[in-house]
Amino acid sequence: MIFDEDFNLLGETLMPERTYYAFGFFVAQEGLYFQRSHPDHPDYTEDSLVFRLFKPVPVQ
Repeated sequence: MIFDEDFNLLGETLMPERTYYAFGFFVAQEGLYFQRSHPDHPDYTEDSLVFRLFKPVPVQ
């Protein structure tokens, strides 16, 4: 969910199950990075950390 400074809901995105690790994320200047290393995902490996960048865009 994306909120403004007054906590008004601006939008939301549903994430696929067992793909992203909910506690593995960080914010950078480019956007929000989510860890794509959920332990229940078939491609999961402990040998690497994979992140995906999410960039909020205005809805028109």
